Amino acid sequence: AVQQMNSNERNNFQVTCSQRRQNALSASAWEFRQLRCLQQQVLSKLRIPGFDGPTVDASALKLQSQICMYLHSAFYLRKRIGDAPHVSMLE
Repeated sequence: AVQQMNSNERNNFQVTCSQRRQNALSASAWEFRQLRCLQQQVLSKLRIPGFDGPTVDASALKLQSQICMYLHSAFYLRKRIGDAPHVSMLE
């Protein structure tokens, strides 16, 4: 009887953990989609090449990802070396 009760509790615990994990994953995925959509809208309004509004097209997302990596690197470099040296590199 005790083994059966322990087994039932373990199974219930595993099911509960699985449900919570799935809920957390779904919430995280939804937040990421919202963030990506907002980023696409902002960069589209700034007329950044490669951004033409929200999309889920794989090739467009790959291009946008590469553009964002480039921009991130540029902003990181600018913060690291300062505005004046960064601007002089661009001229």
